[in-house]
Amino acid sequence: MTNKKFYIFSGVSGFVIGIVFTIMTFSIFDVKTSNVLPELNQDQTIEIFSKIGYAHDLVNLDDPYDYFPDIPLCSELQIFIGEMAERYEIDKFLILAIAHVETGGTYNTELVGGPSDKGVYFYGLMQIDPGWLSWGKERNDGRKLYLMDPYDNIQLGTMILKYYQDMAHVGTDLHKLAMCYNGNEGYARELWDKGIFETKYSRAVVDIYNKLKN
Repeated sequence: MTNKKFYIFSGVSGFVIGIVFTIMTFSIFDVKTSNVLPELNQDQTIEIFSKIGYAHDLVNLDDPYDYFPDIPLCSELQIFIGEMAERYEIDKFLILAIAHVETGGTYNTELVGGPSDKGVYFYGLMQIDPGWLSWGKERNDGRKLYLMDPYDNIQLGTMILKYYQDMAHVGTDLHKLAMCYNGNEGYARELWDKGIFETKYSRAVVDIYNKLKN
């Protein structure tokens, strides 16, 4: 993985620069473009690889959210996680724990993971499937969310957790939330019907959650 930062500016040249960024990202992560781009239409590609500054304006550095110096994530993003946790009524420690597990403890905001068994790639800090983009836009006053913008990635990941938390049979149960986030509600329900209420993934999330909170 890489720690290089690629800054994509919107404007007249935004689309061209976005394509260059796409090619560079695939090269760094040794992902063949032929395996990825056919699965995405043009709008999805732009949504994933563009960067905007909208969400950055939401960060208030004076907010009294805890900062964890041992987590390799800048204070601005940690504060933003706290703000999203408050907005969507999600435990901020759960968001941090999922980000930890999804990135293998690196908190790499530029991570491209996958492919899954279905050929899907996952993007950013919260390792989000592009299939959530349209859903997120509909629930964000029509504003597109960009998966490789870490602020948008955090917001969409938190919105997904909120979606599952609002299900009566999930609620604030950490294992159930983690299982839904890792797969989906259908995947988790199949396991629950078999009497399985924890997985390796959910146990990892809860373990990190407890370490952060305590």
